[in-house]
Amino acid sequence: MTNTSKRLFLALDISEQDKARIATWRKQSANFAYRPITASNFHITLAFLGGLDSKCQQGLISACQQLVASHSLLSKQNLVLNELGHFKKPKVLYLSLAETPQWLSYMVETIRGMAHNLDIALEQRAYLPHLSLYRKALAQQAQANIAITVSSFSLYHSYSTENGVCYQPIETWPLFAQQQ
Repeated sequence: MTNTSKRLFLALDISEQDKARIATWRKQSANFAYRPITASNFHITLAFLGGLDSKCQQGLISACQQLVASHSLLSKQNLVLNELGHFKKPKVLYLSLAETPQWLSYMVETIRGMAHNLDIALEQRAYLPHLSLYRKALAQQAQANIAITVSSFSLYHSYSTENGVCYQPIETWPLFAQQQ
């Protein structure tokens, strides 16, 4: 019997209303001839965790529950997606924030520490909060100023289908912040 792993990541959840507004902006202001990310997949990644088996996944869920229980909880938080950027590899065009808010930086650093304690290896590059718009894209320019509201983050399972990649939430939690 094999213990199959799932490709998992933690991400800020984007409301359906905000996903629709971002998709409308993309169509009107950044309608490029690249492979568009399906609006239902819009999210802001906190940490890509890679392939984890079910035991590690359960440990991660328990650790996230403990993090949320031991921190001050945040209600809705506003973010403004106002910069269009490009990752040369893997050729992704994205929206990002001009400035990362303190609560978001704290969440990411806390999640990285939690992953380290669970022996989950994460990428060691600087965190850049972003929402992917296109794959197989070249750098482009467009004006953006899209205010969104986030109120939760989720553990997602990423899997491929014949219609493209799907992101399925496994567990969802409220946002948290450093105790004052």
